[in-house]
Amino acid sequence: MCYNDAEIKLDDYAQQQNSLKTDCEDNKYTMDNKFTNFVDDGELDLSGFLSPEELAEIEYAAEKQFSSVKVIDKTEEPVIAPAAEEVDTEPCPAPAAASAAESKDIPAKKRPGFFGIIARILSFVLATVVIILGGALGVIYMLSYGPSESIRDLFVLSLRETSAAGFVAEIFLSEEEILLIEEANKPDDFLEQVDTSLISIAHKNEDGEKSEQTDDVAPIEIVDVSGSTFNGKMMIVSDPERVIVGVSQSLGIRGQLLDEMIAAYDGVGGTNAGGFDDPNGGGNGGIPLGVVIHEGKLLYGANTRAATMVIDHDGIMHVGNMTGNEAMALDAEWAVSFGPVLVVNGEKCDGLSSGLNPRTAIGQRSDGAMLLLVINGRQVGSMGATYEDVADVMLSFGAVNALNLDGGSSSTMLYEGEFLNISSSLVGQRGLPTGIIVLSEEDVK
Repeated sequence: MCYNDAEIKLDDYAQQQNSLKTDCEDNKYTMDNKFTNFVDDGELDLSGFLSPEELAEIEYAAEKQFSSVKVIDKTEEPVIAPAAEEVDTEPCPAPAAASAAESKDIPAKKRPGFFGIIARILSFVLATVVIILGGALGVIYMLSYGPSESIRDLFVLSLRETSAAGFVAEIFLSEEEILLIEEANKPDDFLEQVDTSLISIAHKNEDGEKSEQTDDVAPIEIVDVSGSTFNGKMMIVSDPERVIVGVSQSLGIRGQLLDEMIAAYDGVGGTNAGGFDDPNGGGNGGIPLGVVIHEGKLLYGANTRAATMVIDHDGIMHVGNMTGNEAMALDAEWAVSFGPVLVVNGEKCDGLSSGLNPRTAIGQRSDGAMLLLVINGRQVGSMGATYEDVADVMLSFGAVNALNLDGGSSSTMLYEGEFLNISSSLVGQRGLPTGIIVLSEEDVK
């Protein structure tokens, strides 16, 4: 026999057993009499509520319940501690601690090593990517073949208007199908002559000399714009001569960030302007597309016909599909191309079907004020606008003539060092060949 840490003596153990017998017997008598005494002492009188038979039955059940405790008879002989010489007083050696696996009869789990953890993370990431790609392909397939032709065309045109994601439309649609969609939704070529008599520069007198502006006309005003699928900003510049076309300092080689371009002209604000060569969305903005006229000099597009905006020496804006040489014939001071033409002589142009994307546009009111518009796109709160949406916004601000400029990830508006729109570009500002620059009042000749 082994002693535990308390080394309880055997004779103490016997005394404890005898004491336990006595306590159990006393408790048995106490419990047997508890219910009877409780009723007999008048502490609980149920005679008014229960019949004698029901009272007897309850008393019998209670007595049976209290008497269920097993009591050791007092007459039993007490436990006698064995003689000391009969007890093995040699302490037993402590048993060896059993392992967790032996005590529970289950194999111990092996913790994964460093490479095991990396493998699990990579497996999770791979599974997530597969699920996302599968869902994306399902959405693309659904939009390519339904639920309607108009939604299909909107989806295809939205993708084809981008430089980087245009190939996505070709996943389920053939090149012939895409060309048919683009041809059916191609903007009309505008050949109508702009009626310059609809524009009257408010701050010039009959001799064409500048006069004092009225106090109720703000030099520059920023207004929020919104539609069902978009939001953005409209900058209204009351003096058209403050609006010029700026060019990159490395034009033909690389583009320039808008904030740097504005600073180079000591401007107070501006937007991006014309398009540029951008293969797969990787162009550096160095080579412009279409016509570029700067300070009355034709820099690009002498014989290239494109939708073009021209500001002449009087500050009147012309729009139309023209070559650089045709633009120069309009006494052009500034010009840039992209398109399509949105508004001419106060009327919205036909054939303005397009996708939903970020947009930039320029227009002019009848009082000569210039309208610069940038619309956010490719975002949860603003998917973007169609060409028709942009034309409607321009008309709502009183535009007589308006042209859509380069959009997408290039769409940017800056005023007094602050970006007013949320660019869809993942890498920040893009290099631009041209920009619409708003000069400070002091710099206007």
